[in-house]
Amino acid sequence: MIHKLETIDTHPIVRRRGYRTWIHEAARGRLVVQKGPAQGRPLAARVNHGRWLVDCPDCSGAELLSDTGEFYCLSCGNIGVGGAFRTVLVPRGAQRAKIEALLEVRPTINRNWEPDETVAFLVAENEERKLPGREVIGGLHDS
Repeated sequence: MIHKLETIDTHPIVRRRGYRTWIHEAARGRLVVQKGPAQGRPLAARVNHGRWLVDCPDCSGAELLSDTGEFYCLSCGNIGVGGAFRTVLVPRGAQRAKIEALLEVRPTINRNWEPDETVAFLVAENEERKLPGREVIGGLHDS
């Protein structure tokens, strides 16, 4: 499935080399990056101004989401888990497609979503603002 909102995976180097390789190269000489499995409690992704982001619980920074479901903070090096990658919770399938479709009809500054917001909430927000709502997600079925 092709997602339309921005993630780190849309970057040409990340597409070509892969997320973990890119992180290792970007952090080279500055941060210790562990190569093992993800550590710590899963983090929730959110959308801000049309970008999927993940907030770092260690330094309050944020990074663009990777569709690998992993997170690495280039500001602090995931210091709270010794440089290991973290797992990210991201809406999947039709739920993510509906969220993105509802946000894409909004001006960029209003393309925001928090994990506690439902698709029904986004529909109501759009319709309140006289933007397409139910009709945008009509052909998207839950999987």
